[in-house]
Amino acid sequence: MSEMRRRAAEGLRVGDTFTVTRTFSLEDVIRFGDISRDYNPVHYEPRFAEVKGLPGRICHGLLVASMVTEIGGQLAWLASGMDFRFRKAVLIGETVTCRFTITSIDEQGRAEGKALFENQHGEVVLEATLAGRVPGPRDRRILSTMLAEGDPTNPLSEEVPDPEACPSRPGKSCRLIPIPRRFILCRLSEEEAPTWVLSSSFLFLTRTAKDLSALLPEDRVPERKGPRWRGWEVEGPLDPLSTGVLASLCGPLASAEIPVFAFSGARTDYLFVPEDQWDKAVRTLTEAGHKVG
Repeated sequence: MSEMRRRAAEGLRVGDTFTVTRTFSLEDVIRFGDISRDYNPVHYEPRFAEVKGLPGRICHGLLVASMVTEIGGQLAWLASGMDFRFRKAVLIGETVTCRFTITSIDEQGRAEGKALFENQHGEVVLEATLAGRVPGPRDRRILSTMLAEGDPTNPLSEEVPDPEACPSRPGKSCRLIPIPRRFILCRLSEEEAPTWVLSSSFLFLTRTAKDLSALLPEDRVPERKGPRWRGWEVEGPLDPLSTGVLASLCGPLASAEIPVFAFSGARTDYLFVPEDQWDKAVRTLTEAGHKVG
């Protein structure tokens, strides 16, 4: 069951603190834009973000702010007011932690709380104050009954990956989300990676005793030399201990003699093919049973 939901059923108290962490993907931004109809180019167009002095496309502010509604939903908190202060833009691919603390509860269950949002560097990106009502005695009895029934209307009641959505062996179908940019695989000098590399909103960097390489959007590479690659993000999150995901993707591509470049993050996998092989790769992966966007 959800630990936050369990604590709400037991009764919330002043000083209770709840934390959620989330890495914001391009798919998150696209979905939120479609729902909110906020198509500000700063979220979609790298050139526009650059003109605004940003190192890359940014997430919608309210998308990031919605992390606190995840907490509120688990607590069955009925909101009556929210005040947000946006301190720093959140780039696509960044990880944010939201910590929500209840600061007051009166006899009628009217409550207030504060939320602090920090990125993976410990920088405050957003601050919020919230007002609302916490569950009263009758509410908590219903919550307890719901929990005893397995909390069936709460997808977060079992916070584990869905095995059908997160394939763990060959033969399972993956959903592949196109990354709407072209990339260049760069061989860098053995010196420290230059700032134009590290400032990219999307970066895959490999350093060994013999090699220093980076996969970067082509607009981040000064001389823009080298073959272009296009890629997909595997819809996640994936269990880091799962097996066979990349094999189910790379196997069909290898059989079709399509070069592939793949890497894994903490939450999902990424797959790249040469731009001139893109259409062939789409057909090959579709025929292998994958859902290719």
